[in-house]
Amino acid sequence: MQMHCHTSLELPPQSSAKRQIGKASRVWNLNVIIYGIISLEDVIGQYLSKNRIYLQDPVDCERNVIYRNPHMISKGGEIVMTDIFKTPPTSIEIERLSVGPDLLAQLMAEQTPLPEMESPTTVTTTLFR
Repeated sequence: MQMHCHTSLELPPQSSAKRQIGKASRVWNLNVIIYGIISLEDVIGQYLSKNRIYLQDPVDCERNVIYRNPHMISKGGEIVMTDIFKTPPTSIEIERLSVGPDLLAQLMAEQTPLPEMESPTTVTTTLFR
């Protein structure tokens, strides 16, 4: 497998007065390229289809191998290699994420037990009547 995660900024639609409606949002995309033996092509395709996951053309494929996609209609016996999907280098925005404080470790360090909450009135059991 090869995984590639990238992000983009999605701008809200504009009204007729050229004013934006809502806020811009960050969209994260995870591209996964699956490599494997040809005999598993149909099995993997059926499994992904059953789970409503459909394969697309590979993006930024690092290997030059035969391209097979069980969700695409093939053109006869034509052999397609993954190098035709190479994208030209573009400017990539990288955002480093730092690890935040470990809140659970801080709670456990103080050895203070958390208070027990009252059960909601909608939850009833046959043990207590």
